[in-house]
Amino acid sequence: MNKKLFAELAESMTQMNEIARGGRAPSREFHVDALSVKALRSKQAMKYEDTNAMGKTKYERLWGATAKVIRTWDPYGLLAGGAPENEFDHEIAALVAQIPRIHSATDATHAVSRIFASSFEADSFTQETCSEVGAKLFTALSAEGLID
Repeated sequence: MNKKLFAELAESMTQMNEIARGGRAPSREFHVDALSVKALRSKQAMKYEDTNAMGKTKYERLWGATAKVIRTWDPYGLLAGGAPENEFDHEIAALVAQIPRIHSATDATHAVSRIFASSFEADSFTQETCSEVGAKLFTALSAEGLID
C-alpha cells in the first residue's frame, strides 16, 4: 500500500478512536430517522425493479427477433425435419449477447458465421454462406428498433 495512503488511513483510525472515547468531537454528524431509511429503501427497490423489468423486456424482444430469423433460416433443415423448436437456442442466446456489437448487416453476418461455425461445421458457415441470414437479422433488429 502507498505510504501516504496508509498514513491517512492510520490517522483516520486514530481520530475514530478518539471520537468513540469522547475525547474528540466528530467533524460532522448525520441523523436519519427510521422512516426516512424505509422510504429511501422502498424508492431504491422500485428503481431496481423498473430497470430489471425494462432489461428483461428488451432481452425478450431481442430473443424473439433473433429466434424468428434463425428458426426461419433453419440451416440444416432440422426444424423442418421435426427437431424441437429449441434446437438452436444456444446459438440464438450467443447471437443475442453479440447484438450490442452489431451496427450493420456485415456485423450481423460475422456474428452468425462465427457462432454457427463454432457450434457446427466451420466450413459450412463462412461469411459468404451467412450473408443472407446476417442481412435478415440486421433488418429484423433494426425494424424492431433494437439496434443502437
